Amino acid sequence: MRLNFCPYTTGLIVVFVAVFLHTVFILNEDPTLMAIYESGDPGNLAYGIMSLFAHPIYSQYNYFFAGYGWPFNDISFIVILLLKLIGQVFGFYEQPLWGLIDNQPIFNATMRAINFSFALTSILLFFNLSNHLFNNKKISFLASLFFMFLPWAAIYSYWLHPDATGMTFLLLSILYTVKFTQQPKLSYFYIAFVNLILTTFIKMYHGFYLFPIFFIFLVSYCNQYGISYLTGLFSKAILKIIISLPLIYLLTILIVHPYAIIDFGGGVYSNLWLFKPWIFLNNTGKNPHMTVPFITSFQQWLKLYQQEPLIYLNVLWLYLLIIPLLFRKKNVVSGLFVISVLFCNVYLGIVIFGNRTLHFELRYIYPIAPLLILNSIAIILFIWKYLGSLPVKGLHHLPIIFAILVSFYLLSIFAENLLTTTNSLLARATYQHSTYYQMREFILNNSKTLAASKMLFDIGSAPVPPQITWTMPHTILSWVPSKIIDKNQFKDYINPAAKLIWVSWESQNQSLAFIKDNEPQFLMLTAERSETYRHYIIKNGFQPMTQFQASHEELIGFTYWFPEVNQQLKTLQATKKLIEIYYNPNLTIGPTIVCYRKS
Repeated sequence: MRLNFCPYTTGLIVVFVAVFLHTVFILNEDPTLMAIYESGDPGNLAYGIMSLFAHPIYSQYNYFFAGYGWPFNDISFIVILLLKLIGQVFGFYEQPLWGLIDNQPIFNATMRAINFSFALTSILLFFNLSNHLFNNKKISFLASLFFMFLPWAAIYSYWLHPDATGMTFLLLSILYTVKFTQQPKLSYFYIAFVNLILTTFIKMYHGFYLFPIFFIFLVSYCNQYGISYLTGLFSKAILKIIISLPLIYLLTILIVHPYAIIDFGGGVYSNLWLFKPWIFLNNTGKNPHMTVPFITSFQQWLKLYQQEPLIYLNVLWLYLLIIPLLFRKKNVVSGLFVISVLFCNVYLGIVIFGNRTLHFELRYIYPIAPLLILNSIAIILFIWKYLGSLPVKGLHHLPIIFAILVSFYLLSIFAENLLTTTNSLLARATYQHSTYYQMREFILNNSKTLAASKMLFDIGSAPVPPQITWTMPHTILSWVPSKIIDKNQFKDYINPAAKLIWVSWESQNQSLAFIKDNEPQFLMLTAERSETYRHYIIKNGFQPMTQFQASHEELIGFTYWFPEVNQQLKTLQATKKLIEIYYNPNLTIGPTIVCYRKS
């Protein structure tokens, strides 16, 4: 498969580079980590990839990303290794090839550049897929722009996360599945399956694509040979293929993540479930995705679904599928369209049931974003052609009216998406104006004092590396993962020698228990969290040491640039304000942060 460069693909490249290239130089994904780990310091994903160079070499079972992200980690590992080799050959890199890497801006930027490249490739692949289905470059170009600026999908273009890599493999899998329906070559199916494995190793819930892809393969195979589906399912040819799939799966694991199969570390990796990437629904009390009741999850996700036109339109398409069934008309609706619509709606239900966490954000339905767009294009083109083929005289203007109405509707949606994504990028670009960044500068300037005594850091960020590189000397970190429910288990995770106790957002309701036996001398808290610790602060004689706060109340939320979370990002007033902030060094954004010192 090759990407054919034409004026439309060139245009997509130019637009994508112009909008997203600057994000390569902003090195972290979390709004807190983005400020704390500025250029040169590893963030959590960056730290995980750098850990691949530590003993044992190429171990995917590192601090944070043991369960997913493997192909992105592999590619980053290989590219960084090549850069290190080139640096040693030419004499500008003298550190050893192996061993954990700290404070290497070029390597962190490399990871972001890899993410950027995959994000761009996913846009080009989507264009290729759309054009392959509809044979219309103009429509495919517009659809690709829609995909590019879809806020909850675009986030992975500038967020250091492996999902954009997964989307690339996912679109390759879909593309070769479609090619198989048109020309049933087994090589197409195997290419689709390998890419499906790779995207599943990026994020486990991508594995649900196995069901529609295998169903499409079975239907296409049986149609080619003129046999019934039941006969085909139990035929020798199909059984041979089914037997070969686990072998391909195991071979792919051996290449991508050998530690999942071979234990080189004396039992360290034995707990890694070999087939974990294929499992998403696990209705047990130990599953971290099941932390809220189903009814709460249903209500929260329904609110989000109602805000996204692509979602409620696809629910409408599901009901429209009933029409050809009622009239028993064959060959009216494409089988691919039917499977895609059904799969999207089932997936939306799976998310409600299987992702019952405090993370209610549309980015979790990112894997079906391309299908949601393609489904809508398919039905719009179908209605357009149907109106144009009506034999009734005097109705020739209906396709034009339909096109105008659809264009106005889609243009309004695209304009809102473009505004939200643009403002998200502007908010990201102003991170040096944030209270988070000021806090980081304060810690850097006082690192000897702060590193000499224990400090509780409760800012509610994502989990962080086990070593803080922005203190001198480097500070050992102690934090408790959210899976720890029993307070008696805290002692198994808290490191008594750690100078910094970091409370992740998942564990904040238990944060006071973390410090019961640690006696920190400093507290770094948001104003909201200060209220939680109020009695502890008074009882232990803590006094405010310094405070960081936004210049104006309206600027408090601008550092949180997730779409659907920060409602400020959806207005032109926000665009104007963000540009003003970027050029005004005296303006500060973000929540109030207070540093307390024990008197």
